[in-house]
Amino acid sequence: MFKYKCNEDRALVEKHLVDIQSKQTEIEKKEKERAKELYALTKRDKDVLKDI
Repeated sequence: MFKYKCNEDRALVEKHLVDIQSKQTEIEKKEKERAKELYALTKRDKDVLKDI
């Protein structure tokens, strides 16, 4: 019974680890998108300043 409980706990921990890793991947993707958007905004601002 104890061995079964350990395997159950291990499977649960592994599932949580996978969930955490996938959330981290989502966060990293969003950060990259925001960085690109911010860069695009600053680039546009620089282009606007050139036109003035």
